[in-house]
Amino acid sequence: MTDGKFKVSLTEEFEGEVSYVLVFQTGMMLVREKLTLEKPTSVISFDLSRQMSASGVYYLRLEGQHLKGFLKLQRQ
Repeated sequence: MTDGKFKVSLTEEFEGEVSYVLVFQTGMMLVREKLTLEKPTSVISFDLSRQMSASGVYYLRLEGQHLKGFLKLQRQ
């Protein structure tokens, strides 16, 4: 990814509150926020372009009721 905008595809539809944490490769936490999905969806869109300003590896943790995920992202 080159701009910090991406979509996460889930294995099944989900709605409700999702917490997410973005961490840079050094271990520095960049953002901890929550979002609410009003309708069932299997795709969550993120715009983390301000938080992912530098090239490198980032880690995104997602948590919600019946939802847990951990993604490795790379910005070029």
